[in-house]
Amino acid sequence: MAAPRTVLNGVRKLPPATVRVVEPDGSYRDRVYWQPSYTRRAEYAGMDATDWRDAVLDALRTAVRRRMVADVPVGVLLSGGLDSSLIVGLLAEEGQKDLATFSVGFEAEGGEEGDEFYYSDLVARHYDTAHHQLMVPRTGCRPPWTARSWP
Repeated sequence: MAAPRTVLNGVRKLPPATVRVVEPDGSYRDRVYWQPSYTRRAEYAGMDATDWRDAVLDALRTAVRRRMVADVPVGVLLSGGLDSSLIVGLLAEEGQKDLATFSVGFEAEGGEEGDEFYYSDLVARHYDTAHHQLMVPRTGCRPPWTARSWP
């Protein structure tokens, strides 16, 4: 769901790297705690596009490996977009077995599709994950979810 909207009526997302402090009287103030500098550090000055690609891929592989060390099963919220699909692919490349993937969809509204199940299904099938789809209804809450799972 596009920012600032959320699945909860009346609840909005904050901008990136923002903390909102709400006072007892209902007033609030936002504080941005981080802003990228957008400057290239000297040690990276000589890097070309291939070097950057390799460095980003290496950092992603390291991050994925670190998150595979867990006392509970590893799962991924799989939208079917670039980020989550890449993480599923990297987990598979690292040998992750029995990966659970989850996709959340919403009913179509105003002629616009509310889910990306088509894309998440493609990724889940390709990597043979234990895939679960959760459909959130537009109104009512009985049942709150309809779920479909498939390996």
